[in-house]
Amino acid sequence: IGHNVNPGTEGGEYLQCELTEALETGTEYIVEFFVSRADSSDRAPNHIGAYLSQTPVSSTVVELLPYTPQVTNPPQQLLTDDLNWTRIADTIVADGGERYLTIGVFSNNTGWTETDGTLVQTAVIFIDDVSVIKLDTSLPGPTESLIVPNAFTPDGDGMNDSFRIANMDSMSGELRIYNRWGQL
Repeated sequence: IGHNVNPGTEGGEYLQCELTEALETGTEYIVEFFVSRADSSDRAPNHIGAYLSQTPVSSTVVELLPYTPQVTNPPQQLLTDDLNWTRIADTIVADGGERYLTIGVFSNNTGWTETDGTLVQTAVIFIDDVSVIKLDTSLPGPTESLIVPNAFTPDGDGMNDSFRIANMDSMSGELRIYNRWGQL
């Protein structure tokens, strides 16, 4: 998504999709997505969010959408990383009937960080791996989801050399890792 942060003309693009089924009233869901700042972007936001609604949202002019997202990144978490993906997630309780998910910047440009000193004032953010998952609160154990990387490259270059499953402190089990040829 792209976002113009020039005062007086602020606005941008949003990513919107229809969910496969409506959310259930009073049910907990984890809303999660990953973001990465484009290396060509000269601004980094500290506020990007996900808004769930019963109907699609839109605007006929380039401006901020006037909604309050249910999920946002923490204000102190500047999205300056242009090499890695940053996880943004939170647990929500559905009002019921939400069928649409919209991701973007919903608040004004306070908190934007300049990354290269240019005057263009544009932020471009990549979004990946978006999910809305119903939590099964009837199961015993941790309610926080596991964060499992889908790949790692233990080649000694200092990037993605280790494999770590986040939020697994109180769990036990077996993990099998296969190479790309299906060998254990």
